[in-house]
Amino acid sequence: MDKKDIKFLEELLYNTDKDDLVRVMRNIENPVILHVFAANYNWNSGFEVPKAILENENCNYGTGLLMFHYADGYRMLESPDDVSASALEEWKDFLIETYQKLIFAV
Repeated sequence: MDKKDIKFLEELLYNTDKDDLVRVMRNIENPVILHVFAANYNWNSGFEVPKAILENENCNYGTGLLMFHYADGYRMLESPDDVSASALEEWKDFLIETYQKLIFAV
């Protein structure tokens, strides 16, 4: 990554306009930028942006696995019934979508 990419990432990480971030994440062509952004994303900000990253065709397996881990995906592997029973619909949907992408990417 060069200085331009780092500056771009800094701008993204400090951007608080969720709709703008979703639009940008869907159009990023550099998988490294997607990965670094996902690694530094504030998960308290919701799942719209991570979903946009996951839907980007340039999101690679490593980035998907990272997001699955950061979203506490291990819970889905340890006790799928607890996740299914969770009232956190957005979280549950994100885990299922990420899991499906990871499993069927191989």
